[in-house]
Amino acid sequence: MLPIRGTLDGESVAVYASVLAPGDVDHPSISTTVHLFQEWVPKAHEVRLTAVAGQLFAAEIHADSTAAHVDWRSDYDSLTYRVCDPPDAVASGVLSMLDELALPYGASTSSFPPPAIGRSLR
Repeated sequence: MLPIRGTLDGESVAVYASVLAPGDVDHPSISTTVHLFQEWVPKAHEVRLTAVAGQLFAAEIHADSTAAHVDWRSDYDSLTYRVCDPPDAVASGVLSMLDELALPYGASTSSFPPPAIGRSLR
């Protein structure tokens, strides 16, 4: 396991999401800052939705490496992208939230499960 902190060999580095084993939560670096732990959910791809001045731009992000499948930001060279349209309910919800908060910009990433799993989650 790599250190959870934002340094590696004394150098500042980006910290990407990683899969932890139950014993990893006892690692000393866990106590140095706040963490968000989430259950792993299988995913087929992710969608990055960006809103700018009331316009929405969405793209599927497909990872072709183990590292990018966990956190797409960790291996840009393995990624492919496809333009997509967010569902109407998502689009209106995002625009409504940004309007309510008086924010001209917002971005979010959502994971989409493989088709067989997605059907069982509905």
